[in-house]
Amino acid sequence: PEPEPEICTDDIDNDLDGLIDCDDTQDCATDSACDVAPPADEVCDDDIDNDGDGATDCADPDCAGVAVSGGICGPEGRSDTCRDTFDNDGDGDVDCLDSGCSKNRSCR
Repeated sequence: PEPEPEICTDDIDNDLDGLIDCDDTQDCATDSACDVAPPADEVCDDDIDNDGDGATDCADPDCAGVAVSGGICGPEGRSDTCRDTFDNDGDGDVDCLDSGCSKNRSCR
């Protein structure tokens, strides 16, 4: 087939350059069908997945080491802090109900 102008919404590589639709930035960068807002930065203390990666707040790797109300986000999500009435690691369990607090002296 002969190359044709790229149509940015048909899932076909019309111009035969190996890129399809919005991935063909040379031909479709200014097409309104390809206007996608860049993801927002994660806000680490609002219970919202701001950057759209499926992880919220301290469970998002982008928040590692960030100070938030109730503690600091750890490298794998916020570390457990027992007896502060806050779900520090975002797993739904608070204080002594959290498995991370099971060995804490205050929870025995």
